[in-house]
Amino acid sequence: EFCGRGDSQMNILSAVKKSIKKFSPGQVFGYRDTPIYQEAPTAVVKAMSRLVKDGEIRRLSKGRFYKPKRDIFGELKPVWSTYV
Repeated sequence: EFCGRGDSQMNILSAVKKSIKKFSPGQVFGYRDTPIYQEAPTAVVKAMSRLVKDGEIRRLSKGRFYKPKRDIFGELKPVWSTYV
């Protein structure tokens, strides 16, 4: 189990960040879209919460997130069709 050790949590955070890099800005994703979720669901939830707190991703709704997309007018919300 990954949840109890600091080094493992950092590895999970790195794995989650790597998974998120594959998503386009504005694309909606959830916990289960990260391959490591099956191994350590609690740690993935904590990692995603940390990324929201750090501003790297945004929470759309419970368990649904997106990478912020910016243009000259500021930050854009995801397109509705990406999270239907």
